[in-house]
Amino acid sequence: MNNKIARISSRLYFDLLQKGGDRLIAVYSILKTSREEDKYYSYTSKNNKFVGGYSLLRAKTILTLHTIKKYVPILIDMGLISILDNGDIYIMGGEKIKELYSSRKLVPIKIGKNLNDTADNVMSVRVFSAKHQQERQIVKKQNRSELLSQLSNPTNYKLYKRAKRLLKKLDGEEITILDEVVLSNQGYAVLKKGVEDNKPMGCYWKQKLVKKGIIKSERRYTKKQKMSFTEYITFKNNYPHNKAIYRNGFLCKEEIATLNPIDLTEETLPIIEDIKPITVELPKKQVKGLKHLQFDMIAWWENN
Repeated sequence: MNNKIARISSRLYFDLLQKGGDRLIAVYSILKTSREEDKYYSYTSKNNKFVGGYSLLRAKTILTLHTIKKYVPILIDMGLISILDNGDIYIMGGEKIKELYSSRKLVPIKIGKNLNDTADNVMSVRVFSAKHQQERQIVKKQNRSELLSQLSNPTNYKLYKRAKRLLKKLDGEEITILDEVVLSNQGYAVLKKGVEDNKPMGCYWKQKLVKKGIIKSERRYTKKQKMSFTEYITFKNNYPHNKAIYRNGFLCKEEIATLNPIDLTEETLPIIEDIKPITVELPKKQVKGLKHLQFDMIAWWENN
C-alpha cells in the first residue's frame, strides 16, 4: 500500500477539502487505489458470511469501519461512490470525473501505512505548493527590482519606460526580496484549517511534518545589537513585552523559519496552480528611543 499513489483532479481535491478536510481526501485516495477496476466486488466468506457494502470496504482497505461510516456517506452524496443492490461498491471512473471537474492537473497523493499517515501526505501537497508559489514570487520581485534600477541608470529607453510603468503600478509599494523560502506558524495553520490567528495549531502541524521527514524547518535570527547578557536582562525588565531574544552575545529578532522540503520529486510532491496565496501580516514591534528595535515587517507573501 505504501508505494501506491492516487492521482485526483485538483478541483476535486479542493472540493473534498472543503467538505471533509484532509481525512476525506485520504479516505477517497485509499478507496481509489485499493479497488479492482472501478469496483469492489462483494463475496461470500469461508464461513458462509456475505461481505458487501461497508463491510466490503472494511475487508478490502486499511480503513476502520468507524472511518468508513463517517466519510463514505459524504462521497456517496457527492456521487463519487455508489453502493449497488448486490453489495458491490462502484467508484466513479476517471472519464466521468473529468466531466464533473474539468481540470487538466492531477494531484498525486502518496498512500501511507494508515489513514493519518495518508492525511499528512494530503496536507504536504499544499505545503509544497506554497513553497513553489513563494519561489515564483521571489523571482518575480528580483526581476522587478532589477528593472527599477533602470530609473537611475537606464540601459536603454525601452527599459526605462517599462520601469516607469512598473513604478506607477507599484504606487509606493516596497519590493521585499527574500533569498529563502519561509513559512510562519500562522501559514501552516492556514494551510491546515484556514485559520490565520492560531500559532499553536500551525506549530503542531509544522512539527508533525518535520518528525515525519516530509520537511525541514530551520530557525533564523537577525542580529540587532551587540550586548552582554546582563544588559539583555535589564532590557527585558524595561520592555517585558518585546519578543527580542538573546543569542550568542547579540540582541536578536527571530524571523520566520525556513521551509525546506525533503526528497522533492515530481511524482510525490506536486505543484497546484489553483491555490490562492496566503496573506500573513506579522506585527511590527517598536520601542521608543531604540531605533535598532524598530523592526521591519516581513512581507513574505503577496496576493495577485
